[in-house]
Amino acid sequence: MYAVEIFPELLELLQSRQSERNARNVIVENNVKNVPDSSCDTALLCTVFTSWKSPVKCWSKFGTF
Repeated sequence: MYAVEIFPELLELLQSRQSERNARNVIVENNVKNVPDSSCDTALLCTVFTSWKSPVKCWSKFGTF
């Protein structure tokens, strides 16, 4: 499992929790570009809107739901 976080404070928190729980099946990265191509079957995006400059414009690329 990959956990990607761009904010340094939250990245540090993820790394700390990973270490505390000895979660060897979790790989913490600071950029999605560090995740190898074709390594994920499913992606879960949580609260990413705050990182987007124009959320509506970005969502429009995905089409309608």
